[in-house]
Amino acid sequence: MSKTKHIVLAAIFSICSLLHAEVATYTVTSYHDIALTDGDAPNGSIVTFNSTTASGTRITAGNNATLTIAGYDGYYIHTISLKMHSNNTSGAGSLSMYLNGTEKATIPDASFADESWNGAYAGSDVWVDVNVPFSHGFTVHEGEVITIVVRSTTNSLYLGGCSISYREGAILSLPKIVSFSTGTEQTISPIKESAAGKGVVLPSLPDADMVWHFLGWTEAPLPHTVSCPEYYKPGTRFFPAKNITLYALYVNEIEAEPIMQDTLFESGQYALVSADPYYCMMKGNVVEKSVQSQRVDLIYGPDSLYSLIARTIPPESRYSIHFTDSTAVIQHVVSGDYIGYKVSSSTHYLAPSSSEWRIMRGSDHSLCFYHHMQYDNIVSAYCLYPNLISGGYVYKDTQLYLNSSSRFILLFPVPETEPSLPLYTTNPLSGLGLESQTEETIYRVYRLDGTFVISCSTDDSLRDLPCGTYIITSPQGAEKRIVR
Repeated sequence: MSKTKHIVLAAIFSICSLLHAEVATYTVTSYHDIALTDGDAPNGSIVTFNSTTASGTRITAGNNATLTIAGYDGYYIHTISLKMHSNNTSGAGSLSMYLNGTEKATIPDASFADESWNGAYAGSDVWVDVNVPFSHGFTVHEGEVITIVVRSTTNSLYLGGCSISYREGAILSLPKIVSFSTGTEQTISPIKESAAGKGVVLPSLPDADMVWHFLGWTEAPLPHTVSCPEYYKPGTRFFPAKNITLYALYVNEIEAEPIMQDTLFESGQYALVSADPYYCMMKGNVVEKSVQSQRVDLIYGPDSLYSLIARTIPPESRYSIHFTDSTAVIQHVVSGDYIGYKVSSSTHYLAPSSSEWRIMRGSDHSLCFYHHMQYDNIVSAYCLYPNLISGGYVYKDTQLYLNSSSRFILLFPVPETEPSLPLYTTNPLSGLGLESQTEETIYRVYRLDGTFVISCSTDDSLRDLPCGTYIITSPQGAEKRIVR
């Protein structure tokens, strides 16, 4: 193949890669702060800004400004551009970019009018894009921090923000490894995906003892608590987004009287639950036109009624429903917000308003909460119903066909007497397994200028740091922390 064809193919590949890239844009808001103002950034990522001039975006001679970019683990960085300007007829300095302390790009000391910068001075009314001149893109590995330092040698340079063009890197397409912390003397070898995205089947465990019974696997260690966390059942397929350690979850009781489905539909407090294929329960009030949900376990009995496997209804999933013969008003008990709706000529959505829902009985003693019925050969309406969003279910205002043979929402009454609650933990045996759980998380500490400070395995160690502001990275992401 000719050299020309190689160049053309390389250019095409580069263009295709950029077409699939995300761009996160950050804007400096003070001499020590910066905010994401456009685009999406990876979950757990953080960008910090600090100028020794202590004067907004301005960097005077002899001073510098530092951008620190953390939490882009596993992403491929295409480009980083800085939003900058100079004085009308002056301004000079240098730039250095480091990846975990190793220099990857530099602009030697030169005037802003030099080709290495902008090729011309740019006054305060003109912000220009200056690309950080690394020769090719790169993948950020776990815990790595990008640091960009702009030093001013002649008054003045101004740094107003940055834009990061990125996409999933090759590191994300590798098979992931799932490790297991049992909280007991039992050990389970890590399981590696057979191929990226295939997931792993979660193993089972024996009970810790006669008191603590194994439930499943959770993504974080858990002290003794009465709140049951989200967990994954053994035998199910788990799809890790990165190498991860799962923790065995135990409960100190396994017998529970299930909550029977309501069929009377009298005013009172209920949980609103959807059965197969959703198996989810409404949780909370209306936020951004939807209501969150949590997974539930249901049993369908020979009497054509469902049972909810739970001792009680969590407070955040309790809703007060006031019924009339044909309508219902729904209110979230904890927040006091209503679960209502708004409709305009072009859209409809859930809203925290006191709305009257019309009701229709469906199969399996379910209820349909609906409004604004429409007739177009088949009757339809806007209904309170689950929707699959970003891999999980939320309750939204969804248009459905109304048919009494369809199953809609099941109601489960809040028990009149609260039962004693079980305890959940990932550390069932006092002192045993605690160290193995805390050692799994490695924290890396950096100063705002990107200088590495320390690695430690427990959050307690971070409290011994000297007073100051730091970037803390871990497998869960990055955070900015002030130590006083």
